[in-house]
Amino acid sequence: MAGAGGKRRRKGGRGGGQAEDGRRCLGRARGRGEGEKRQPEAEKGRTSKKREGEYGPAVGIGTLESWDANSGYMVKGSQSGSLFLIGTPVANGTVQLKEGWNLIPVLANSDIDVVELFQSIADKIVLVKDIANEGVYWPDEGINTLGTVQAGKSYFVKSKAAASIAFAEGRGKVEYCSHKDSHAVSPWSAVDPKPNSHVLAFPHGVLQKLEVGNYIGAFTPDGLCVGAFQIEDLAANHVLVAYADDELTDEIDGFVSGDSLQLVYFRNDIEEAYSLVVEYDNGFDAEGIFLKEGISKITSLSYDNSGINTVPLTLFNVYPNPAKDYLNIQVNSLRPVQIEVFNQVGQVVHSANIRNSGVVHTGQWAKGLYIVRATENCRVESKKIVVN
Repeated sequence: MAGAGGKRRRKGGRGGGQAEDGRRCLGRARGRGEGEKRQPEAEKGRTSKKREGEYGPAVGIGTLESWDANSGYMVKGSQSGSLFLIGTPVANGTVQLKEGWNLIPVLANSDIDVVELFQSIADKIVLVKDIANEGVYWPDEGINTLGTVQAGKSYFVKSKAAASIAFAEGRGKVEYCSHKDSHAVSPWSAVDPKPNSHVLAFPHGVLQKLEVGNYIGAFTPDGLCVGAFQIEDLAANHVLVAYADDELTDEIDGFVSGDSLQLVYFRNDIEEAYSLVVEYDNGFDAEGIFLKEGISKITSLSYDNSGINTVPLTLFNVYPNPAKDYLNIQVNSLRPVQIEVFNQVGQVVHSANIRNSGVVHTGQWAKGLYIVRATENCRVESKKIVVN
């Protein structure tokens, strides 16, 4: 497996730069989106997408002919901001669900508890998930990290059969503003959320040999962490959202359908990562294979803590610790990494760019605690060392 930070696959046949802001999702009023990605300020750069329909005039995309108030949409912008939609009140505040996956709007004037919203058709709901975010409502697995659905947003809903959802009246002008999202935190790198994902359920029973406070992450074949969660309670079920590649960027920045799902366990106490041996419930989607909008359930987990199956997914390792005359630094990246060592008063006592590995001589340093910081692009990791 490639170390984190290695060169990623690039997509063929795509032009334009990479959009900087994540996708947002909305519905409710009839109207039009604006622009596409990486355009001058006057064009703002947004793309609206609903299944086969796209609207992006800056790049010649115009297959989205009209805005359906009873359908959900995804909007991607090149920068943060607010999108205003103005339309007439919707006469019928009912959203139809088909069997399988649906992208639905929340046709309400205020946020709604997700359990309450789907209570009348609870027997038909498989899963509800946020777009480009961590929220998941999976009633059969006792998972609800979604909590509420927000007025004016859209959500993915998987239904066992055709059904309908009725909303209260009183819709018209809608202002959609960005809000603080809840994104995954991982010890490897920041998880960049994408609109599509594969959701994995971890029943509490499979976590009993692991420890609270440690992490489980999902890695692409290129060694990129695109989904993670921290174990918070061994008596609770957990969920991992593994993100798909964003089709509107040039690099492969997530899973592609058919990729193998590598799950990794990170122990905070010794800062080591281990490949997990995983068994899946065969009543769900492909076992150990990523599928866009796929769902999987884990039935058992194990790892070898002897060190044989340790995977170097942290940006760098340092040893020995404590050090006396020298410190070995091993870099887990295909690119040079800037290494800086700080003493207890914040002074830089050593700085170098290291590729693969290097040695820092510490024999002349004062005894005590030091901080080793590694920087690669926007990724920064730090470790404490002691010099005796």
